[in-house]
Amino acid sequence: MRDNQHTWFIVSGITGILFIIWGSIATEARPLIPGDHWLVVPGCMLLIISISGILEGTIADVRILKYFSGLTSKEITISQAADDLNMDVDSFRQRILALKMNRKLAISFLPTTGVIVKTDLKDEQTCSFCANPKVTKDFCPVCGTKKLVDKAK
Repeated sequence: MRDNQHTWFIVSGITGILFIIWGSIATEARPLIPGDHWLVVPGCMLLIISISGILEGTIADVRILKYFSGLTSKEITISQAADDLNMDVDSFRQRILALKMNRKLAISFLPTTGVIVKTDLKDEQTCSFCANPKVTKDFCPVCGTKKLVDKAK
């Protein structure tokens, strides 16, 4: 889902830049390039929207990392943490999984109870496909994949 959002923000940014270039070179002196200088306005709008969309995801990740680094208790529920950060529970869960897969956040959560447990990143072996934290063998017990993330990089 996040990759899809980033793709659309990048496409709108490129479109915005093209509109800005097209509007800046389209004048009455060049009749072969149709357009008007007013094309710069929607180009700037598209560029601003794309930059703010990409920065919003980055800022949300930083907020989540700061929240969990400053957390004193070992266990907290997903809904409680999402309320503390003023985020939707589903998007909060997706961001946690993305940070966990990128080895930036060392937590686990139980989908049945919704309890988040802080773990040690060095002791954890996570599945690279489904982010299951309890991989003890050469394969994941949940999805069956053999590709594992290294314990510590």
